Order: sequence, then structure tokens, then C-alpha cells
Amino acid sequence: MVHQFSVEIHCMAWDEINDILYCSANDSKIYLWMVKTDSEKELYDADGHQSMISSMIMMPKLQFLATGDYDGKLILWDTISMNKKYKYE
Repeated sequence: MVHQFSVEIHCMAWDEINDILYCSANDSKIYLWMVKTDSEKELYDADGHQSMISSMIMMPKLQFLATGDYDGKLILWDTISMNKKYKYE
């Protein structure tokens, strides 16, 4: 299976429970690739990251994704509701 993203991917985190690959680009958005359906979705919050996301850590058993950007923000995302849970600056 080959999947083409419309943006250049900088970092990734794998959700082994839901078979989702979380990816970031230089536009401060998170791109989700649902492997089972070969579909793509964007995760973005206007009050979230404003610069490129430089790191991602998946916590599948807790259903959280932690992301960090070049401005020093850390955000904890709820992967069930696909919403920002906490933001640390």
C-alpha cells in the first residue's frame, strides 16, 4: 500500500490500537492517516500550535497524543474526541 500526503511530513507517531499514523508538517497541523481505510484527516485547533510541530508521542492506552512545537508549547490531545485536552506554555 502506498499513501501520498499532500504536505511534507516532519515527524510521526503510531497509534497501534487504532492503526492510525499521526503526522506533522510545517503548517502546525496534525495529519491522521487511517491505515485500515486509507483515508486522511486533519487535526487543528486555532489556539493550538502556531509553529512547526517538532515532536509527537503517542500514548495509546491512555488515548492521548502529546505534541511539542518550536515555540515551546506542549499540547495533550484526546484521540477519542480529537480535541485539545491541555496546553502547556
